[in-house]
Amino acid sequence: MFYVLITVVIPFVIMLCIIFYNEIFKKDKVISTKDIYYAKQVISKVYFKETFWYLFVFYLCSAITCYLTVTVHLSENSGFISTNTGNKYVVKDLDSNSNIYIDRSYHIIPISIPKKLKDYTIIATANEDKITVANDMFSFKLCTHDTVSIYIIYDGRTGTEMAPWIKERGFKLDKSIKIASTDANFACNVYAKKIKVAGDTVISFGGNARDRDLSANQVYSMYFVLISAEPSAITNANILDTRGIMASDMINPVVFPVQASAGTAKTNGRIWNRDTLKKKLIAHYKWFNHKPGGTRLDLTRYASDPDTIDLTLFNKIEFSHCSLLKNAILNSKFTTCMLQDAELFKAKLAHVDMFNCVLDSADLSQANINDCRFSGSDMRNVNFTHTIFNRKVDFSYAKMKGAIFEPDSLPNIEGMASALSLDSMTYLHSPSALIKMRDELKKNGFDEAQRKISAAIKRRDNELNPSRALRFLNRCLFEYTCDYGINGVRPLLLVMLFTYIFFNIYLALFLTGRLRFNIYYDETEEKDGSVTPVSRSMPVEIHRILFLTMVSTFSIGFSEFNFSDWVKRLSRREYRIETSGTTRVLTGVQSLISLLLFALTILIYFGDPFNQ
Repeated sequence: MFYVLITVVIPFVIMLCIIFYNEIFKKDKVISTKDIYYAKQVISKVYFKETFWYLFVFYLCSAITCYLTVTVHLSENSGFISTNTGNKYVVKDLDSNSNIYIDRSYHIIPISIPKKLKDYTIIATANEDKITVANDMFSFKLCTHDTVSIYIIYDGRTGTEMAPWIKERGFKLDKSIKIASTDANFACNVYAKKIKVAGDTVISFGGNARDRDLSANQVYSMYFVLISAEPSAITNANILDTRGIMASDMINPVVFPVQASAGTAKTNGRIWNRDTLKKKLIAHYKWFNHKPGGTRLDLTRYASDPDTIDLTLFNKIEFSHCSLLKNAILNSKFTTCMLQDAELFKAKLAHVDMFNCVLDSADLSQANINDCRFSGSDMRNVNFTHTIFNRKVDFSYAKMKGAIFEPDSLPNIEGMASALSLDSMTYLHSPSALIKMRDELKKNGFDEAQRKISAAIKRRDNELNPSRALRFLNRCLFEYTCDYGINGVRPLLLVMLFTYIFFNIYLALFLTGRLRFNIYYDETEEKDGSVTPVSRSMPVEIHRILFLTMVSTFSIGFSEFNFSDWVKRLSRREYRIETSGTTRVLTGVQSLISLLLFALTILIYFGDPFNQ
């Protein structure tokens, strides 16, 4: 509706108002009986018979084109959902070729899809996640204003009882739907729920298994999800971004030992007693929430405190704003933990799993990090100044927006290639680490990630430019148009947008009698473009204005790309256009803008102009 309003209704009403003003009110300030009769003639013969329908069809086609191009472009960002298991679920339209898993070839049998589910969206899960028991395994954000139906297609072979979170969140068994797949052994149980969505709503899903006590020979498969919403309305969301650690979780924090794996590092120093650590964590939670009796968790305050945390699993712990400066954390796991603004300056982390944790604005400068996993974690604004990584540190699908990236060594390149928001990383003093990573990504064939790093470097260089005018010019020419080479499609979309805008400007000039242009065919002058507005030939004149707009878009070329010659060859006759006054200035501006946008598209697709 928004696109229709902007591209159809508002311009259409404006143009009709201009026509009516020129024909009725501009001649005499006082409307006589004759003028009223003439107004009726204009409305009946011009508005509704010719101009009205011509403009309406044009603006409607423009709206459809704008809607399709924008939604197709934006839907590229909403094709997956990150999960707490490390897998990447796919979001797409439901069709006969839709796989129900990302790691299997099974798909839905088309004849089994009910008619009411034909236009649904499917979330293809990973079958290897079938033994997961977490209450919050993945989540997504629904951006719509409507009632949405959600169906969980659950494998009945897990037993008579479903996973407890399904019932707790209001899903009920729907026996009227039986969906078959090429997995012949899949026992289909459908659980349905309707929710009223108003704006942005985060929906979370739990694991497939009902408990940890599963029979070793039990056979079952992971569920998948069907939703009555467009794929573009479903965006990735980390449950930790929208739901903090609950008070009930912190009253009795889960801190228990994990079994040592082969090849783990030896413990250096004394290990923390878990009961003592629990007391400190509860006191820190009270301090963080401004409750009486709270004390900040600062492991550097007392010389008698142990130096090492080893072989410990932390679940739903609030570590935000804590200080771990002298601590070595070894062979430990953090699940659903908050470490916002945590101080890990010069800390040693070895064999630590921080999968899907929140480390927003944490200080990891000069830290020594070996064989650690940060997959899916929120690493926004983290300080990596002079941090030492080894090649096994994994940042797969981590959010790196605003991260200060100046380490002394690089982490795993394959993991960094899949990290999110690489183009928004930055540096304080030197871009050398980003340049090294860009070269490594290019060497290993990660072209898209390499372009994002180039964009990050260029964006930071522009921020450090002392000239405000040059900073603004660079943003207009390179950031807003193509994100410094990341988005090669956007310039073409902008060409369409500017063509549409300039057409409306030329049309407004025509309706007010100030458009000046001539078209010559075979040296024979055709009638002037500044004819009397609102005549019986109004659609013909609009057609000529549209022709002027298109020719102005392609009137300038560069090097061997001569757009003007290409466009002229599409016409059956030779033609020449002459403009004057305001029209000449506007066509020149339109031609320069189009030339810049076409040049950016060609350079991005056939080269790498920002990798310098």
